[in-house]
Amino acid sequence: MDIDLLKTLLGIIDRNGVPHEYIEIELTETTSYVEFDNLKRIVSGLQQAGVYTSVDDFGIGYSSLNLIREIPWNVLKVDRCFLPGDDEKGSVTDLMFRHVVTMALDIGLECIAEGVETPAQIDVLRNYKCRVAQGFFFDRPLPVNEFEKKLDGFCYEI
Repeated sequence: MDIDLLKTLLGIIDRNGVPHEYIEIELTETTSYVEFDNLKRIVSGLQQAGVYTSVDDFGIGYSSLNLIREIPWNVLKVDRCFLPGDDEKGSVTDLMFRHVVTMALDIGLECIAEGVETPAQIDVLRNYKCRVAQGFFFDRPLPVNEFEKKLDGFCYEI
């Protein structure tokens, strides 16, 4: 862990003139107490500076609940391993996903489901009030120029 990571991140943001409220930094779970302590310091510093923070891949590590209890995140990105498949209604995976989403929303975190691939999964998200998702259902990861082309052709309907 780079001891100057917080200073480096804020320096890059400020050097490029981006308002802090338009930035969200994704960080992942850690494997040791020393890393956890540094992660907590960095997330707290980013939030004090007005930068949003999200915990990415929630659910694949071993300290997930402590991670969201101890660190003041804005966003919880639920790993695809919790997202039930089309034929898993009522399964352990389905129940766990529902409770993770409910817990996140109850403690004031925005909840994002990762790895969404099917219309049935979209229905699950709607049923459990998870309003934000990412995954191949929407598109594959794109190079910047392809993404910008798609944005140019995108029409907002109000």
